[in-house]
Amino acid sequence: MAEWLRDLQDEVFRFALPFTFELRVAPSSREGMRSGTCVVVKTKVSQFLITAAHNIEPAMKMLQAGEVDCLAGRLRLPIDQMGSICLSFKADITTVILTEEHVRALERDGWGVLNAEKWPPAEDLAKGDPVMFAGFPGAWRIQKGLKDIDFPARVSVGFIGDPGGDQFSCHLDPEFTERDQVGGLAELSVEDVEGMSGGPAFLVRREVSKPMPQLCGIIKEGKAIDGGHLIFFFARVACISHDGRIGG
Repeated sequence: MAEWLRDLQDEVFRFALPFTFELRVAPSSREGMRSGTCVVVKTKVSQFLITAAHNIEPAMKMLQAGEVDCLAGRLRLPIDQMGSICLSFKADITTVILTEEHVRALERDGWGVLNAEKWPPAEDLAKGDPVMFAGFPGAWRIQKGLKDIDFPARVSVGFIGDPGGDQFSCHLDPEFTERDQVGGLAELSVEDVEGMSGGPAFLVRREVSKPMPQLCGIIKEGKAIDGGHLIFFFARVACISHDGRIGG
């Protein structure tokens, strides 16, 4: 594999964070925990988390039953605070407004925060554009102890088939060697995609010797097509303003 491509994969890995939530009780197991993926962005005027709306909706419903631990990595998210969440069910995308201290806490834990000088980073998408995306397949989650869980990640590359409007779709590149953290290559199934939803997708046009990844969307869902091949659908981040609010 070309060194520039491996470096690109490492960069994309860095910005994917596990997104989890469960009722704040003292369970004997973590079977009630739900998980997905998210990305955290810092612009010139704000900082916010982005994930799929269908990830955070059940967490908000859980609040009616009691206190909820909703985390990005180890950071507890303020989903119970008025005005902290903006979402669009139509686009299946949501943001959680964060503070600068939240960002510092994530960085202390080693998670990547995307510093976006320009927002949105990628606006124009075209058919055939290469996209690299990452997430944490739910079926790969490993329970090592009551409070110790591993989240192996997967990075994939696809080509845009339909640039769409609020969303775009990609089919996987059959010649790309996908990287994961499960001790080798593992076959990705439709069921695995559930935990990847909310994961960041980056436009990686190779117009220069070393392409710079530009955040363009987040994973919504994956579907199997003829022959069992996967096609992914993404919500575009262009619907989010630089302050983290969602328009339209």
